[in-house]
Amino acid sequence: MAFCLLRLLPLLRMADMDLSKGGEMMSSVLGDIPETITPTPDETILAQESVRRLARFAVGARNKPLQVRIEPEGAPDETVSIPASAFHLLNDILMQMAKGNAVTLIPVHAELTTQQAADILNVSRPFLIEQNQGI
Repeated sequence: MAFCLLRLLPLLRMADMDLSKGGEMMSSVLGDIPETITPTPDETILAQESVRRLARFAVGARNKPLQVRIEPEGAPDETVSIPASAFHLLNDILMQMAKGNAVTLIPVHAELTTQQAADILNVSRPFLIEQNQGI
């Protein structure tokens, strides 16, 4: 648990931060916690296949945008350019889903209330505060 708490510390910002003393807020307060996606068994299998098929593109996708074709049912195909970094992030998400892990995407510079941080870690707010005293 301590490892998870320490990894979350860069995300924690006190909601009552005093900006009037020249401090700048470089991050934005996270409104609602993004939905955690827990893959179904079928999604886990599909993610495993997706990771396997996308692996050959990951090596060549260093800094160049990738073209992704979307084929929605009952609508015309569309090609979308995505940054290579987004492709790698998508691949990481799929790898976690392929392992059956739940996934939530939270911006690095997001500010969380102590309650939001506790909810993400699945601990109580008092426990989180107690663990972070003196850090």
